[in-house]
Amino acid sequence: MGPSGRGKSTLAACITRLLDTTPGFETNAAPGYKPQGGIQKGSITFGGRDIYGMYPPFLRKKIGYIQQKFTALESSVSDEILYPVRKHKLLLRAQGLHLFRDREMEKQYAYKILKMAGLEVFANDEGLNRRPWSLSGGQQQRLNIARTLGIGPDILLCDEVTTALDEEVKLYVQETLHSLAAGKKPMLLITHSRHEAFKMAGRIAVMHDGEIVEEGDVEQIFCDPQHDFTRTFVGNLGKEFGL
Repeated sequence: MGPSGRGKSTLAACITRLLDTTPGFETNAAPGYKPQGGIQKGSITFGGRDIYGMYPPFLRKKIGYIQQKFTALESSVSDEILYPVRKHKLLLRAQGLHLFRDREMEKQYAYKILKMAGLEVFANDEGLNRRPWSLSGGQQQRLNIARTLGIGPDILLCDEVTTALDEEVKLYVQETLHSLAAGKKPMLLITHSRHEAFKMAGRIAVMHDGEIVEEGDVEQIFCDPQHDFTRTFVGNLGKEFGL
């Protein structure tokens, strides 16, 4: 959590290795590795392993990255969902998973993912053939979530996924995320919204000028912040939220 421009999305890009470390950063995980830009100090581990010692496509299969703006990659709802599955087919085979034997298996899998993302209305032949760009903003963002769920990630990394949505649609997308969290899907939610952080988070890390300046549970951050920036950022919201 933190205001815009404080490094939250940059951190997300580093976590998924879309943006690697800056020159001079040292890591023992990948000797001889030449970094290209990103974090300047500290480390990022996933499952106890330094991410810079992990094969990037494998890492991105494990961490499902949902970006703020939906971008259509295919010409139908069905192909949007199946796109990452096909892209990661070699990794899936290495884990003993195989691509679908026929179109019917693909269709049933797409139905399952659509329902997980709250898009049951498209779980039919007509819905699967809809053009992604013809969907509403909220439906597109749910499709964004569904596309990421398609590869079966261990954790979801959600980068300001409700920012561009109006209040009513934002609630629908938040409900989808709540449903996934209730189903024990771990989630890292990046947001500038203190209200969204209070509503959705279990623990909060506060970012300021590219650094995590404070971390704690919701009550601690909103009622007893320790860092000057956090105190200024949350103000009296703890009382407003009834804490």
